[in-house]
Amino acid sequence: MSEDRLFQLEDKINQLEKRVTELNGRLAVIEGSPIPTVTVPSELTEQESAPSLSLGLSPTRFMFLLGRSILILAGGFLLRSLTEGGTIPPLAGFALGLIYSLGLILIVFRILGGEDRIGATSLGLTAAVVAYPFLTESITKLHLVSSETGGVALAVITAAGLWTAWLRRQRFLAWTYCMSALLTVMVLGLASESPEFFALLLLLLGAATTLLAYTRRWHLKRWLVGFAVNAVFFRLTVLATNPAGVGSGENHVSVAFMLILDLALLVVYLGFFCFRALVQGKGVKVFDVVQSVFVLAVGFGGAVRIAKTTGQGADALGWTALIAAMAFYSIAFTVVRSRLGRGRGFFYFASLALIFLFLGSQVVAHGSWLSWSWLVLGLGMALLGSRFDRVTLRTHSVIYLILASFHTGMLTSALDAFVGSASSSWQPLGQVGAVNVAVVLACYAIFTLRRGHDEESLARRAPGVFAAVLSLLGLGYLTIVLLTRMLTGPPPEASPATVAVIRTAVLSLTAVGLALVCRLPRLRELSWLVYPLLGLGCLKLLLEDLRHGSPLTLFVAFGFFGVALILSPRLIIHRRRSQKA
Repeated sequence: MSEDRLFQLEDKINQLEKRVTELNGRLAVIEGSPIPTVTVPSELTEQESAPSLSLGLSPTRFMFLLGRSILILAGGFLLRSLTEGGTIPPLAGFALGLIYSLGLILIVFRILGGEDRIGATSLGLTAAVVAYPFLTESITKLHLVSSETGGVALAVITAAGLWTAWLRRQRFLAWTYCMSALLTVMVLGLASESPEFFALLLLLLGAATTLLAYTRRWHLKRWLVGFAVNAVFFRLTVLATNPAGVGSGENHVSVAFMLILDLALLVVYLGFFCFRALVQGKGVKVFDVVQSVFVLAVGFGGAVRIAKTTGQGADALGWTALIAAMAFYSIAFTVVRSRLGRGRGFFYFASLALIFLFLGSQVVAHGSWLSWSWLVLGLGMALLGSRFDRVTLRTHSVIYLILASFHTGMLTSALDAFVGSASSSWQPLGQVGAVNVAVVLACYAIFTLRRGHDEESLARRAPGVFAAVLSLLGLGYLTIVLLTRMLTGPPPEASPATVAVIRTAVLSLTAVGLALVCRLPRLRELSWLVYPLLGLGCLKLLLEDLRHGSPLTLFVAFGFFGVALILSPRLIIHRRRSQKA
């Protein structure tokens, strides 16, 4: 019998003796009889009295495991010495080192099939200590093999280690090989002249840790590897699209290879998430959501950046993104909604569709065409969301309207009208901006006039509130600009005092008007905007009117605002009382 088996047998006998003593004691208490004694052999009594380490390790056992690890390391140093001294050819030395490492992992696999978990874990840790520094030095210092050959060997050893940990359910070994591989890949990627190859290995490691999370519920490793993947791919994409490197040919990062890798990053992770949600019927986890945002930004965004740098393939990527957006919208509203309902999975796929549509439209359309595209998308989503009663589509409609308002300059023009200096020119609205205001008003009308809107909860009315804010900004701009031109002339020739009182009057009348019309059941969400408007009006009086106003304009401004403060709350309270009655 081997020494390991003897130690295991002794440990089991000690545990059995303790358990029998415990049970006899409990039985004696119940029956009222004296506690019997158990005779233990003298050699076992001596071992029991000897000090022991945690995890059930005796000093003798610990010394044996430590000595075995040192002997294994000695074998690795012997191989290195023979190879470095020329006794063994470089390629043969590398092959022997690889076989040595894989042999140790095979022994770990066989030991884990028995009961010696501690011994197997110790041997697995030793194998990792031997294998990964050996691979690193073989590529960087000894130059035994090329980076690609060493990378393949790295992938084989890591796959063997993770496969062993997965089959034997050894979380510690999975951590050991995963973190060792991660550090080795990062070091080799920085030192190699072909970092894209090691980025590919890092992506494979990310896929492996994702599978470990799905099959063994080992979740933390995929977070660490996922962040490393995102950082490395972002760095390499920036290097690949560096104008100085691309133009001079000094860039060591292959542009074509990185384009493929960025797309692979997107496909691999989204493929995992979609397969788990659609085929396996599992829910969408937090990691899926967070990593999807990163791979869309780094993967698809990096691919588009590379395509634009090279001048090839950008339109194809844009149209592909639009097709993917339509596919994800269809999946969200048919497959996911019918199977999983309106949970995290539904919003995940609907959000993927929104992001792909946003990214694709930016690639395909340019200039004013992009503004028109977002306006059409906003109006179309409003119609579909109201026709089929989908609050998600109405929310997406508002998002596209906000994007269009930024791109057309409507929000910038409104900001000038409300807070811009009277002594400087304001940005004109323009033709597309005027259409933007009209589309925003049309969408708000679609939201509020549809059937069942007056009975909806406040949460489902949120898209209408944002559409109302955009509408008020557009109408406020038109009103302020019209009154300014009528009363004092266009900026920069306008009087600051007159412009200040016009703005105060518009804010005050808007607050009173909203408090009045929110009495209608279809428009009751407008009451949410009354008090914020009054707060902005008060702040404006202090910062602008008192600074630029004359006694006459201050009289008018304070009069308008005072009336708004009195009437607006009363109208809202009257509406609430009438609803309760």
